[in-house]
Amino acid sequence: MQSAGKVGQTVEILGQGLTSKTQVYFVSPLVGGVVEAKFKAISDTYLTATVPNGSEADAVTVQTASGQLTSNVPFLVEPQISSITPTIGPAGTAVIIAGKCLTQTSAVSFNSVKATSFYVESDGYVTTNVRPGC
Repeated sequence: MQSAGKVGQTVEILGQGLTSKTQVYFVSPLVGGVVEAKFKAISDTYLTATVPNGSEADAVTVQTASGQLTSNVPFLVEPQISSITPTIGPAGTAVIIAGKCLTQTSAVSFNSVKATSFYVESDGYVTTNVRPGC
């Protein structure tokens, strides 16, 4: 199985007994449980699933007739930025970064200059201020 993907991306899952599956889930601590995924069984040992909106997966599980299968590698939903507001401003300007899976944010940079601080408002928003020298 792939170890990372973006929301909306198709990922490949290998296992056994996959044609007898009942559902595919992305385990998502952000929403307090799991997010159901659309999937297509290709064979008994191979299926594809679409990374669902709202997931911040740690793992992927497939519920089959014989039990639950859980991925043996962590799965990371890759952050995506959809907008930055405003797109220009002097040092000190408050900036809102919108997107998906932003709770994983570990740094914010403008033109390779790291912001001194930032705040993860939610999975969809990060706020910061433009630093001098950007």
